[in-house]
Amino acid sequence: RRDLTCACAHLHHQSPPVHLHPPSLPHRRWPLPSSAMIPSLGEYTLALSRSPLLLLGFLWSHVALFHALPPILRSAGANSAALGVPVVLVSLLIVTLPHKLVDYSFFLLILFVVQNMAYLLLRGSVSNHILTEMCLCASVLTAGVSLLDSAAEGRTRLMKNLLADCFRLQLAALYLISGLHKMNTGFFDMGESCSAQVISIFTLQLMPENLAKSLLESPLPALSPHFGLVLEFIMGFALLSRDRNIQRMAIAIAQMFHVMLALPLPPSSFYPFSGICVLAFIPMHFEAFSTALRQHGRSVALFCIALWPILHLRGLEQTHKEYPPYSLYPVGVSWIIGIALLNLIAALRYPSKADVQTSDQGPRSWIVPVLMFLLISLIGLMPYLGIRTYPAFAMFSNLRVEARSNHWFLPSWDQWLKLDHLRSVRILNSNLRSLQAFQIDLADYYPEKTLEGLRTFEVRPSLWICPPTWKHAIPAFKPYYIPFFELHRAVLKAYEANTTFYVDYEVEGSAERFDLRESGSIDGDETLLRQIPWWKKLLFRFRSFDPDSEVCRH
Repeated sequence: RRDLTCACAHLHHQSPPVHLHPPSLPHRRWPLPSSAMIPSLGEYTLALSRSPLLLLGFLWSHVALFHALPPILRSAGANSAALGVPVVLVSLLIVTLPHKLVDYSFFLLILFVVQNMAYLLLRGSVSNHILTEMCLCASVLTAGVSLLDSAAEGRTRLMKNLLADCFRLQLAALYLISGLHKMNTGFFDMGESCSAQVISIFTLQLMPENLAKSLLESPLPALSPHFGLVLEFIMGFALLSRDRNIQRMAIAIAQMFHVMLALPLPPSSFYPFSGICVLAFIPMHFEAFSTALRQHGRSVALFCIALWPILHLRGLEQTHKEYPPYSLYPVGVSWIIGIALLNLIAALRYPSKADVQTSDQGPRSWIVPVLMFLLISLIGLMPYLGIRTYPAFAMFSNLRVEARSNHWFLPSWDQWLKLDHLRSVRILNSNLRSLQAFQIDLADYYPEKTLEGLRTFEVRPSLWICPPTWKHAIPAFKPYYIPFFELHRAVLKAYEANTTFYVDYEVEGSAERFDLRESGSIDGDETLLRQIPWWKKLLFRFRSFDPDSEVCRH
């Protein structure tokens, strides 16, 4: 007992003191939000390279933000903001969290395209680049619907192959139709040729003065229409080919072509059109593009970031003269150069066997691509059918089919189409703003140095457009010609808005006047007040023209 007591006493003196308060809890390290939610550049690249559809949606979202975000940021009205919000939200989701969305790429691309198509139909400008983008949207939607009943595990691969064919044939149709339009006398007139003007502006603005002078004094401007026509057909037929080497050649040529169209200063920069075109080449070589992105994405991104301020300073006085008024020249051109460089690297350095189209898509896999080829082709043929001339992919062509056709072998409307809505009307005068600003020559906004250079080398500055609305000052009115349908549209719209106005015009040499007075009395041809079916308002659209001039009208 005595030994046990001694042992207990010894333990008591050796034991640590007892704490009466509870011990503090150990410190817990919470993960930083950046490491869990914000992807690194490597995660971005890995996620995009794993999913071709996500890669397409990711880059296409940038283009959608170029369209939809500026009106919201400028507070351009409640309607503009409301229409743009859905596509902006989906685009921001794809841009910021691609690494979380890989498993949902098929349906996410469909959702994005639906939102984008709705926005372009309701708010997009009436321009050729918007029409081109809507045709690409139609490809995605048609291909997606055709694959809804396919097995989920193979759907992404089938969609990738189908979009490669759809976009390839649509681009082929676009270049071939453009070549057809260029087969006219105006395109080969050195003074009025759109090709000569584009080459001259590019040379004047981007070359050293002495070199520019030497080039413009050489046969280059005179030969540029021939090069332009041949180039359109080379790209078009090369994209129709199933040979991968020929397709890669077409991709490489097209990147340089569209960068050249984008680089001149606004309003002679066509970067909105170039942007959607360089994007459309990506599905043709998804695997090679993904490899180029992994290997060179960081370098290309840094180059474009460095280029951005240079383009900003260069275009400081001209960016606000853009049309459509995105005012994103430095951003847009830098982005185009980046995508074009990756396309070029992919086509020339990383040809991939995985990009070769296989025949395991089913016996009817050719139907959707052929339909998309026909869609572009039919729109491009509409000027000759008297359905529409603007937009109809007749840009950069000097084409005139109204009144006296300047095409080498296709006739003007009055030679074979005896339709009332195609009658030529000469607008002499009006106080109706939509007719005062029906045609605008953007060449009036060229830099003064560019205008002087074009005049020196006897190239007529001209960049005529027919904007749906024009919010800037209206230039001095000059009489012009339009089809009767556009006069009908303008008069009916003003009448329904209870606007008092007058229009003086000529039809077939006969002077006419339509006058809506404050009293409500009407003097003039009341057939102009007949309702126009909704489908005609949507389908029919015509630009102004001059039967005595062949200047380019976009």
